[in-house]
Amino acid sequence: MSQFKNNPNINLYYTDTDSIYTDSELDNLFLDNKKLGKLKLESESKEAIFLGPKLYCLNTKNHGFKYKVKGLKSTAELNLQDFKKLLYKNVMINKSHTKWSRNLNDAKITLLDQTYSIKTPPILKG
Repeated sequence: MSQFKNNPNINLYYTDTDSIYTDSELDNLFLDNKKLGKLKLESESKEAIFLGPKLYCLNTKNHGFKYKVKGLKSTAELNLQDFKKLLYKNVMINKSHTKWSRNLNDAKITLLDQTYSIKTPPILKG
């Protein structure tokens, strides 16, 4: 990923261990849908909000609205407006989701309804 992070010709909005989000045209040298270590274009977005690690949303041209919130099940309904609210300081959104809980001693699995709070991570000063 350092070849993208340290390249002044690439306007990088977000990166993870295996993906980048940019509005820059990438050289074909970096692209190959089938080759390990190369990138594949998964979608193009009309609008995106990146709030922190594993906390973002995309309004894609072909696949509609997609989001990633670490720890929150994808069945919880979030929309673009929710992410726009999170752009403001001290805003928190609560969503309910169901998680599995297992008790190895009793050999039981139960479903628990939980409230998950989403807020923008604090900006680190360095």
